[in-house]
Amino acid sequence: MREGVEYLAAMGVIPVLRPITIQPLRKDELEATRPDAERLLKLALMTREILDKYGLRVEVSQTMCLTCTGCDITPYRDI
Repeated sequence: MREGVEYLAAMGVIPVLRPITIQPLRKDELEATRPDAERLLKLALMTREILDKYGLRVEVSQTMCLTCTGCDITPYRDI
């Protein structure tokens, strides 16, 4: 996970990590386990650390996900 976040941030992309949610109509086709709260916080803090390293700031982003924060834990907005 860290490698992927670091790779994107190094390109100037702010990664948006979202916990997996299986759409109810596809529950028989797919199998996944949603991460627990501890893992979600750990990943959000890791992302924040990497964003700092590359000078990326979510509070100036104008993209939908980083502005909304409805589905994700957003570094600097939530933690």
